[in-house]
Amino acid sequence: MKSFLINPSLGNGFFKTSLPAVCHLHANFSSHCSAQFRYQLCLENGNCTSNSTYNANLNNLLSSLSSNTQIDYGFYNVSYGQNPDKVYAIGLCRGDVKPDMCRSCLNNATNLLPLVCPNKKDAIGVYDECMSRFSLRNIFGIKEDTPSINMWNPNNVSANVVDEFKQKVTTLLDSQRGSAAAGGSLHCSDCLAGAIGDFPLCCDGRQGGRVIRPSCNFRFESSLFYDNTADNSPPPPSTNTSSKA
Repeated sequence: MKSFLINPSLGNGFFKTSLPAVCHLHANFSSHCSAQFRYQLCLENGNCTSNSTYNANLNNLLSSLSSNTQIDYGFYNVSYGQNPDKVYAIGLCRGDVKPDMCRSCLNNATNLLPLVCPNKKDAIGVYDECMSRFSLRNIFGIKEDTPSINMWNPNNVSANVVDEFKQKVTTLLDSQRGSAAAGGSLHCSDCLAGAIGDFPLCCDGRQGGRVIRPSCNFRFESSLFYDNTADNSPPPPSTNTSSKA
């Protein structure tokens, strides 16, 4: 799992852009997390009843995640149960989020997600610092571009610098895509390329924005929004997956 954070000066010093590009296809959430997700999606991939085997497996899986103290590098990939009621889950923290904050955010996410998406077999919850997903199918290493969610800063860039701003952000996003996907699957780079392609549609002329996809996401802002004192190159997490009967 990889997460790269940068805060380069762009142009004549009139702004700086902060960008984390995150991909969790073969690589890469905090007490600051609010009670509500920034974004949530209850996917229509099947329903379950509260007393179903799938729901019991989901509860057991989420309970085990809440007690997990070893999510040190911001990513987990776990499963529980047997087919056809097996549950899969992945979680992802932003690269600058420290381990204790990461675990707290992931705990919040895993506790809240089944409440906001009751009796669903596939759901995604996103905070600023982390995201979590559970599904009835294996989602690790599978590139998914949809649904794609766009969010933007309500403030516009000053008219006299908007063209330069847009060009600099586009250049920055393209240049960092390779770094964020380095060492991982080509699917990661492709996912980020597609997300970056949505930039003109979602955030043109805005001081910030983000595109969130199931397999990758990016965010940029004209002000610093992450901890730039964090170590951006931690040891890579184990690729071993956790599975329980």
